[in-house]
Amino acid sequence: MVIGVSIDARPEDVVEFTRSVPIRYPSGMMNPQIEALLGYPDAVPTTLLVDRSGRMRRRFFGYVEPAIIEREVLKFLDASAP
Repeated sequence: MVIGVSIDARPEDVVEFTRSVPIRYPSGMMNPQIEALLGYPDAVPTTLLVDRSGRMRRRFFGYVEPAIIEREVLKFLDASAP
């Protein structure tokens, strides 16, 4: 699952962004609970790959080519296959 977490100061910015950019995943604002779970991002964007058990498997800082993310996800899926 992909989830977008914004660190913008205003929720209105997130609403405006999600209306102007066709994204197909849930988005919300950073809050203390999310920060405690994932940590505060060191760069924007920060991409976290979290496995089904909720364990963070990989963290990327800055822009990452989609093919790299796909390769990493497939690697984790292959490792978890019976």
